[in-house]
Amino acid sequence: LALEVVEAGGEDFDGAVESALDLGARHGSLSQGWAGLETAPGQFRPEPNFLELANAYYPVKGVPIALTIASGDTNVDQRPDDLRDLDWDDPVLAARYRVLRDWAVTQTRDLDVTHVVVGNEVDIFFGSERDGLRDYRRFVTAVVDHARQLWPGATVGTKVSYGGVTGPAADIKLQAEQILKMKKP
Repeated sequence: LALEVVEAGGEDFDGAVESALDLGARHGSLSQGWAGLETAPGQFRPEPNFLELANAYYPVKGVPIALTIASGDTNVDQRPDDLRDLDWDDPVLAARYRVLRDWAVTQTRDLDVTHVVVGNEVDIFFGSERDGLRDYRRFVTAVVDHARQLWPGATVGTKVSYGGVTGPAADIKLQAEQILKMKKP
């Protein structure tokens, strides 16, 4: 069980993490959008830098992390503005995402990253746009091995909603299963 922790009213972050651990969480979850990290083409100056903050905090607590750097997130295109007109399978997109990951690993060098997530609820993000989902699968395929090199031993993939796997869109379910079954090296 991984929980993305935010403090509730009157609670500090450390107290919220302790509450999550008391509830049975065994992993923390940190989600960041690509555009929020790459503040200009090839430049990474997020304010605040939550990757760096997590790197200082979670190792002290002994909490491993599921790290999401979302390219697409439920209903938000998380790509930087200058990349949003590109098709998802454009090689330029994958190359820039790999550069983002190269930077991200320098910010998370002390974290025990057990899961690396490329996108969140991509079935919702693409909806009935089958071509976009097909192109997105190619994008994930183009970046998954690089992430495994950066975070050896981590499970790498993308998230889909429960409805995307069990709902009426059988072809989305099939494509989601194909993404989830990408073989580890």
